[in-house]
Amino acid sequence: MDEFSKTRSGMKLLNIDLPAIAKQLERIAEGLEKKNQLEEKRFLLEHRKYMREGKLLKGSQMDSEDIDSSNQ
Repeated sequence: MDEFSKTRSGMKLLNIDLPAIAKQLERIAEGLEKKNQLEEKRFLLEHRKYMREGKLLKGSQMDSEDIDSSNQ
């Protein structure tokens, strides 16, 4: 490896190509983190909505049961 690093190709790889690859990997990692954060927020919002709808449905079922029992 020591000899390769002294060649033109080796210097280009070490000084240009590998740092560029590292930068792109950082960009990918940052993008994945943002995507995961957005998905987590979306999941929490959907969960809250689901829980609210469940409570509303339970409440409306209870109301209909009260109406049914009062009609008897």
